[in-house]
Amino acid sequence: MRRCRPPDGLATASRSCGSLLLVVPILTLLAPQVRGADARLSLDNARHTLLLKHDGLALPVSLKCPRLALDSETIGGGAPLAVNGDIASGDPVKVSYAPVAFRGGVANVELFLQWSPIAQVVRKWAVVRLGPGTPARLLKEVVLEDVDIDGAQTRLIPRQATFSAPMSYPIFFPGFFAGIEYPVASTRITKGHAVVAHTPGRRLCADVRYETRKAVYGFAPPGKEVRTFQDYIAASSPGARGRMFAWEP
Repeated sequence: MRRCRPPDGLATASRSCGSLLLVVPILTLLAPQVRGADARLSLDNARHTLLLKHDGLALPVSLKCPRLALDSETIGGGAPLAVNGDIASGDPVKVSYAPVAFRGGVANVELFLQWSPIAQVVRKWAVVRLGPGTPARLLKEVVLEDVDIDGAQTRLIPRQATFSAPMSYPIFFPGFFAGIEYPVASTRITKGHAVVAHTPGRRLCADVRYETRKAVYGFAPPGKEVRTFQDYIAASSPGARGRMFAWEP
């Protein structure tokens, strides 16, 4: 008989508050203000995005349902039914969706976004619960963001990390960085897309709440994206001596 473990998203500080590929865990999630970045956030319900803007630069953060790889099926990607909350308040904004049907059952998904004005980052995560009577399913991957970088709207800076699964890496956009706030992830750049994702490998059971890892989107002065990300990680790792990053962009 297969057993379903309880969610581990917030089990311990050392497990839930990891870095984007830092060799020591994050113990607090505060970072200095990014100088020179006039951070603005606006919800665009027509395009189903939260738009991050500063200094003439913009990064769209999707409000659509995260994609979930459940066993051999991939579900999600639908538009929200409702968006509740004020992103500028610093309190979580909740995004609701219709139940997502798949073979043999249904999944209920909620998305949350929260602005941290001190760290100048937006965090985004999802809560997933299989409906009553739904057989257990293996959650192989959660895609929290999928950015089309071949279009004219969003592009990458030339300097990027050297990706090597299963470690967690940041992705750098002009004036921004993004990634999964945990040492293990499946974030990648592939076929014209920048994908922010992680692989839980968790068997979900009906009526059991599972909280995903958090994606983080940070503001950075133009041309200082990598250094700002490094400063964010260093400031979030009290007690760490010196800079030590296991990637080389």
